[in-house]
Amino acid sequence: MPLLLLCLALPLVIFLSSRTAAHYWNCNHNFLKVIFYFFSNKWYFDTIYNTFIVRPFLHSFAKNSFRFVDKGYLEMFSLNLLPTIVWGAATAVLRVQTGYLPFHVACLGSSVVGFLIYFC
Repeated sequence: MPLLLLCLALPLVIFLSSRTAAHYWNCNHNFLKVIFYFFSNKWYFDTIYNTFIVRPFLHSFAKNSFRFVDKGYLEMFSLNLLPTIVWGAATAVLRVQTGYLPFHVACLGSSVVGFLIYFC
């Protein structure tokens, strides 16, 4: 079916794009001239789509992402939250590190056993 439609449409496309068609359309048929010029141009679908849909979306996304992400969450995370998390983790590790060697060996052994159970 698609091949049949292609075979039917191919002569029309060749005729519309040929120079003889341009001379034929230059006659006094206004409706045929409009159809010829509509099909001979690029129909401006890409230009209309980019102007009215893509550019406003990208502009609003860039403006809002700068306002909320760069100035909001990024600064809050990097300047306030990240040092608090690192400080809390360091304090937790400091409490666990007692310097008692059998405790460190037991932690290492349980970590190895847990690793082997999870991955094997």
